[in-house]
Amino acid sequence: MRYDRELAATTLSTMQRVSEIKTKRERAFYKNRMAGNKAKQRFEDARLVSENQHLLKQNEAIASKTEKMEQSMRTAEPIAVPVVLPNKLRRRLKTTATSSQPMALD
Repeated sequence: MRYDRELAATTLSTMQRVSEIKTKRERAFYKNRMAGNKAKQRFEDARLVSENQHLLKQNEAIASKTEKMEQSMRTAEPIAVPVVLPNKLRRRLKTTATSSQPMALD
């Protein structure tokens, strides 16, 4: 058989297309095969938790402490933090502030 440039190009493009189709089918097969695993895993996790409740009782104290700390952080007053601006930005803000209202930067 003689070398044909067009035949070689179409063969290469067809090989690439076949490879794309193959990977797409592999992904679809994997996805279908793993579809039921999430429900199984949740069932196994729930069973594990129900069997080992005695271990979770210790963690309730830790959870209540962290919850109290989060609650105290939510109710705490915000802390005023001074903002240090570069001189260039400070000058720009002062010029825009003079047009509308004075702005305290320092």
